[in-house]
Amino acid sequence: MGEWDTALAVGVQKGRMVLFLRLDPDGTHVLTDTRPPELADTYGRIRTVAAQPDGSLLNTTDNGHDDKVLRVTPTTER
Repeated sequence: MGEWDTALAVGVQKGRMVLFLRLDPDGTHVLTDTRPPELADTYGRIRTVAAQPDGSLLNTTDNGHDDKVLRVTPTTER
């Protein structure tokens, strides 16, 4: 995912977003976090985030109806 390539991606159900966390080398403290606005509260509750070999992420929604599997691909823009 571009600059977030080594970050931990987490689905946040209550916050209805994907959260990228960059941890310190020991993995004990969060150094930075970001919330991509494209996924924030757009599709409802995000349950699962799974990295794919091509660099994309699969995200599942959990809204009780009309759930989706979303593929998010990194952009090359900076």
